[in-house]
Amino acid sequence: KKGGKTMKIFDMHIHSASEKIDQNYLLEQMEQSGVYGGGIISCPPVESTAALLKLPYKERLNNVLNWKKGKENRIYSGLWVQPEEKDVCLKVKDAKEEGIDFFKIICDTMPAYEKPCMELLGAIEETGKPVMFHSGILYSGQDTSRFNRPANWECLLQFKNVKFSLAHGSWPWIDECLAVYGKFL
Repeated sequence: KKGGKTMKIFDMHIHSASEKIDQNYLLEQMEQSGVYGGGIISCPPVESTAALLKLPYKERLNNVLNWKKGKENRIYSGLWVQPEEKDVCLKVKDAKEEGIDFFKIICDTMPAYEKPCMELLGAIEETGKPVMFHSGILYSGQDTSRFNRPANWECLLQFKNVKFSLAHGSWPWIDECLAVYGKFL
């Protein structure tokens, strides 16, 4: 409680790894943990190295949007997009029109400052929606962590209207993350 009001806790980093949607189970588990709501991130695009389920774009989008139906004050939907994804900028525009709340990117093939990622960020900026990046070590078994050092996101200084977060505190580069955060202040 703060000032006589109960603070609501949201877990904004929940990955959807299934085609099955069970809002009641999710909300029950959240309540048992003292969490009011959260952000569900779609399955990854088929182009992603993390894609276990090979769901086409529209299926991924509809799946994550269905998680929040009727619970819009508690559940927010995020679409996982990748710079190398086919027609990704068109998908971003479409997802915004369909009601997506935020976007998620894991830079596992290139740093954020590379042209494909910058073009994707430009498309996201046009939507006015925030973007969450994976930052820090990736335990993918591949040489990808070098793309996820916090200094790689200094390039976002050139975007005036991109709201973003660096998930996972950029571990083990937490000091570097704080320094980058300071530049954006």
